[in-house]
Amino acid sequence: MAEILQFGALVPATVGACCTAWPGRSGRVLAAISAAVMLLAMFDQTTRMLGLPPLAWATVLVLLAIASAAALRPAARNVIGRGRPSATSIAHHRAMTLHSSIGLIVMAGLVVLMGSGSSPGSPVGELGMVGMHGGALGSSPHGSLLAPFAIAGSAVFVVYSVVLARALLPPRGRRARLALVEVTCMAASVAGMVAMLVV
Repeated sequence: MAEILQFGALVPATVGACCTAWPGRSGRVLAAISAAVMLLAMFDQTTRMLGLPPLAWATVLVLLAIASAAALRPAARNVIGRGRPSATSIAHHRAMTLHSSIGLIVMAGLVVLMGSGSSPGSPVGELGMVGMHGGALGSSPHGSLLAPFAIAGSAVFVVYSVVLARALLPPRGRRARLALVEVTCMAASVAGMVAMLVV
């Protein structure tokens, strides 16, 4: 079951990252970098191939969320290239940036929580998603303290994703279709990671 949930979380995250980095989406360079880092963090927690501590990944994800929020205003002015952006374009860009920033913070919490479900002698754990049985909730004091906040934040993120996805319906043009897939996949990925914590 754990392997199925891991696959179910990584696949939508990969699809969402591809949509974020799709060529021609102006004003999305930082978002593409953030999506790639988020995907790497999830992959590392699954395979431990890179071997970075969960806390290190979480720190990078939070910093990227802050950078995305800080770059929101200047990026909105150039969201459709050299021309003057419309109010709709700016609103769309702000909504997607907010969604990405919240997702980064939520994923940071989930990554740390995943790492907390391992050896007692480690502050955040050395084993990632692989090898977890019966979920990671309550398996360490760190996980017990962080779990309510991480799950609540994940719920808020999924709800916001649903609201944003409904606002994008029906998708008009390639940009709207990519945004819809990106939002849906990020929500599915977060939901999959939460499922791994409780199963």
